[in-house]
Amino acid sequence: MRSSLLLAPLLLTLAEELPAQTFTHWLDPGARVRVTTPTGIPRRVVGEVTVLLPDTLVLTREDDARVAIPNLSIDLLEVSRGEDRRRGVRQGFFLGGLVGAGLGGILGALGAKELPMGIEASAAIGFVGGGLLGGGVGAGVGALFPPESWQAYRIEHPAPVRR
Repeated sequence: MRSSLLLAPLLLTLAEELPAQTFTHWLDPGARVRVTTPTGIPRRVVGEVTVLLPDTLVLTREDDARVAIPNLSIDLLEVSRGEDRRRGVRQGFFLGGLVGAGLGGILGALGAKELPMGIEASAAIGFVGGGLLGGGVGAGVGALFPPESWQAYRIEHPAPVRR
């Protein structure tokens, strides 16, 4: 019984991954990733995983250029989860509503001279109507052009060994 208790921690330490292999077990070739490094031009590279070596990640960018990035120089690795239509609708509704409300309020105030109501009431009606109209248009645009969703993975690097 005692030997099995000592064997478990030993097996766990043997199963620990090497620092250069921090993400090779779940990152498949062909996956779309966004890599951020502390230095380099550009600092952030977007592309598909081409080759995954024990110490290097090779990406193919959209312009078909290949980029080799050492694993130890990666600060942040983000994996694409595809387009997020719901987020696109929410963002489009919010931004379109803001723009529509602003324009509607201005147009309502400017058009108050020809209406029997006061400038405040006319601006308020334009504000609400423009906000709803702009929000609807923005939501439609956001649904047609959804943003890409990314899952971030922070890469922890081991402290350098001093000799």
